[in-house]
Amino acid sequence: MAANANLNDTLELAQFREQWRAEVQQRRKDELKASPEAQAQPSYVSGSEQSHVNVETVVSPVYPPEETGQVILKEPSYAGPTYHSPVARESVPEVPARKFPDFQFTNALVAYRAAVQAEQRGALDDAVQYYRQAFRLDSFVDKAYFKEERRLTQQIAAISGKDREHAGNDADSLQREIDSLESNVGTLSLQTGGNGGSVASGTLASIISGFPEQLSFEPEDQLKKCFLSSLSEELLLLILRYLDSTSIERFALADRKARLVSLDSEIWRSFSHSIYFYPQVPADFTMKDAIRKYHNDYRRLYIEQPRIRLDGVYIAVCHYVYVEEASIRVHCLILKFISRAGYSENLWVQTSHLITYHRYLRFFPDGRVICLRANEDQSPQTIIPQLRSTPTLDLKDMSIGRWRLDGTTVLITDIKYIHEGNPRHTFQMCLALKSRPVGRWNRLDFLTFDSVHPETGEAESLPLKNERSFWFSKVRSYL
Repeated sequence: MAANANLNDTLELAQFREQWRAEVQQRRKDELKASPEAQAQPSYVSGSEQSHVNVETVVSPVYPPEETGQVILKEPSYAGPTYHSPVARESVPEVPARKFPDFQFTNALVAYRAAVQAEQRGALDDAVQYYRQAFRLDSFVDKAYFKEERRLTQQIAAISGKDREHAGNDADSLQREIDSLESNVGTLSLQTGGNGGSVASGTLASIISGFPEQLSFEPEDQLKKCFLSSLSEELLLLILRYLDSTSIERFALADRKARLVSLDSEIWRSFSHSIYFYPQVPADFTMKDAIRKYHNDYRRLYIEQPRIRLDGVYIAVCHYVYVEEASIRVHCLILKFISRAGYSENLWVQTSHLITYHRYLRFFPDGRVICLRANEDQSPQTIIPQLRSTPTLDLKDMSIGRWRLDGTTVLITDIKYIHEGNPRHTFQMCLALKSRPVGRWNRLDFLTFDSVHPETGEAESLPLKNERSFWFSKVRSYL
């Protein structure tokens, strides 16, 4: 009974629904026939009626160009309900659908590679289409692709290895090419207020070539005036010639105009001629050959040509351990007492001292050098000011010798202690001149230290146990 009642309710509901739908359709037809204006307008369906509209009877408006002024009702070309709004009356341009590539690949690996390239270009839709074609042809195409890429990478690495081996076998020719390139580095000549002009080469020349043609001193604060710009370049160069090289380089860091002014050839020519003469260079050294090597750039010559620094002193800090003899005697007595008393002999009593001393080398332009060894009781602050051309110190370990520079090797000969009238032996030392870690030509490393017999000239090498490298320290009072 309950089942029959539910069936009857369902049938009645279906009949009511069909009857209501037919009434709605008939009402709409009558409204369209009754008013001609309604025929020219698209029909609107309320939100409550949209879910019950018959799909077969719904029409959508198609608007021709504006000059016709007529609206044609046309059946939609797709199945499904059509929803209309007042905005639909405006003419909306049709957006063409994206066309996917219709190229069909016959090789799965080629299709997969094309998909990878399309993905790298950002054409994701094309990449998806290519991936689909690749996997339809071969479901394991991705593994084959990566295997092929690995093979190609190994081939490229093998070719590169052969090239490197070939380059290694021809290292001499490669070095000759590098030397040729360095010798052909362009030299940039700039006109400044000086008589010699400015010259730059190498990396500095490539940087300056990008500077504007018209440069001027600019203040850090744009609201303030730069008084340096009121000076002429001739007067500014005259001022710079009274400064040392370090002060000039610091001035060059101010701005681009200062860098150009600081490159004046006359400034660096005077520096070079005041430094590079014997014993700084060999006796056969000529400035003409040296400046040709550095492309007429006196600044580069002054920086890169090896030289002994004369505006300071080279200092080496040395250490060694000293054991007192008295402590050794006490140790022996204690061991003897312990052995008699029957105690263990593992006790140790020893007094050790860490001794620190300094070595000084002060070079002079005339070829003389002062060598001094002083203990820690005499601090560098008290010794350095007295290392003059006429030493005022009266120390036992002070000696004077002669020095000369050959390339980067410093040879100091005829070292004699000032308190010995007729010494039985003289000494000589050989050192290597280096630039590290910051600064130029600021380190001297011991190579040899010999004792020389004055009469025979025979040299005997002495061991270097506690010696350390000399480091340069600039002294303002030496300038």
